[in-house]
Amino acid sequence: MEDKTAAPEVLTTADVAQILRLSVKTVGDMIRNGELPAMRIGGVWRIRRESLDEWMKKQEQCRLVKGNQLNMG
Repeated sequence: MEDKTAAPEVLTTADVAQILRLSVKTVGDMIRNGELPAMRIGGVWRIRRESLDEWMKKQEQCRLVKGNQLNMG
């Protein structure tokens, strides 16, 4: 039986916009610019939840590294 409370494995741009607290347009722009990992299915952008989670971790790590470099230099 499917768990209805579990997060979906594949997200829409609206889902991602809500998670990141951005507009759907901004999410679409980020996908088209190659900033966010996504795939087109039936002409509609979809983002794997796992890919979004990995992307967010990388963004956080990049910010931490840049912050440490600024504090050191």
